[in-house]
Amino acid sequence: MRPPSLRPIAAWLGLLGALALGGLTFWPGLTRTTTLEVHLPSPGASESPRIVLRQPTRWLWGQSPTLSLCLEPPTALRLQARLEVAGLLVSPNSPQTLLLASQGGAVRLEWRLQAEAPGPYQGRLWLHVASPSSQNTPDAWQPVAVLPLDGEVLAPAGQPVRLLRAWAGVLLLLAGAAWLGPAILGRAGRKA
Repeated sequence: MRPPSLRPIAAWLGLLGALALGGLTFWPGLTRTTTLEVHLPSPGASESPRIVLRQPTRWLWGQSPTLSLCLEPPTALRLQARLEVAGLLVSPNSPQTLLLASQGGAVRLEWRLQAEAPGPYQGRLWLHVASPSSQNTPDAWQPVAVLPLDGEVLAPAGQPVRLLRAWAGVLLLLAGAAWLGPAILGRAGRKA
């Protein structure tokens, strides 16, 4: 009597390992975004601009989520937004300045975030306004809000997402080879 082959067991273990690694990188609860609504004081305006900030507070290392700021100005003004976050690469990394018209509707600013390493992060989003007619001097800009940012970059198994997905692909290939290898080799041996 022949001993049982370990190939089907190895194939199943490889398949389960690939599914576990791949599934871990797509787990929906690992990424989270929060929304913050703020009303800014505006110099010389009867209404205050409404700001909606969508901030990724948790994501996987290797992903590049977007932080967005949506502004609905009731009057014409100039807005300058500067994002400072330690431990994250921010694109664009210079302050964004916009001239906003009151009839223009909502305006959206976006920043792409990329973590240098997993772990917690903290930062601030600085918002300054100026009237459209003021000179572009540093004292013309009035700070109106400093929004705190914090969150966490996760690294399942301590590795970036791309590497985990690559390992899942390798395990899947090995599982397929272990499962189909004997069938292919047996068929080739019968033809010879």
